[in-house]
Amino acid sequence: MTRKRALLQVIRILSGEETLPDVASEESLALLAAIQDLVDDLPISHWSESAIHDAVAQWIEDHGCVPKVRDFALRGLPSHTTIKNRFGIDVKDFLQRYYKQNKCHSRGYGHRDPEEWLAFFREEYLRIQPMTALEYNVKRREATPTWATLAYINGVRTWRELLHAAKLNPPQIEYCVSMPQNDAIETNRSELSDQSAKLAREAIESQNELFAQVDALIAEHEKKPENFVLSGRIGQSRAANDTSRERIARLPADMKKPKLI
Repeated sequence: MTRKRALLQVIRILSGEETLPDVASEESLALLAAIQDLVDDLPISHWSESAIHDAVAQWIEDHGCVPKVRDFALRGLPSHTTIKNRFGIDVKDFLQRYYKQNKCHSRGYGHRDPEEWLAFFREEYLRIQPMTALEYNVKRREATPTWATLAYINGVRTWRELLHAAKLNPPQIEYCVSMPQNDAIETNRSELSDQSAKLAREAIESQNELFAQVDALIAEHEKKPENFVLSGRIGQSRAANDTSRERIARLPADMKKPKLI
């Protein structure tokens, strides 16, 4: 099992599309071995011999055949210089030494022409409705090519180019913003204005009641002669209260009722 295949299977297991295989099964042991091999190579900042062979094995699994010399210039395979530095031989000799007996893979995809593969990709894409290329690879039918293989067969390099070749449009993310209606805004404004006016009226009524209570206390106090000195002072206070009341009375009507801005 290649590292890529192992990682894709882990993704499917974690996303709930597959169940975890039995721990003692061959599939589980192969999965663990591939993941451990990947961990041992961390950080992946160079091409080790195992990483190179894993890349070639992944190419064979994806494309059905051993890569050609020119394919080592493509993404996913080590460069000619890397092969030379790691093994001391050129790519042609590398393929002859390690992959001479594996010219083609049993899962070869060469029995269809590019147009047939595009039609297959279009059908599979519409079934899956993927948002990304990775989602397509994860949800594609088993034993069918990855999007990169289909792109290679049709002479394109990127996911978007493959979609364009298949006459498919990339998915568009739509955003919906809900705005309140004008009628609702005006209704809320009117309700707030009525509430403000009610609070203002209640405040004025409370103030008038307080003035009335003060007047009653002053009148009751003035009936007692011994309180004439204090009465004078209270009288001054009442005069001040009367002045305040007169000022409120002289306010324009529209100022007594607060407006909502």
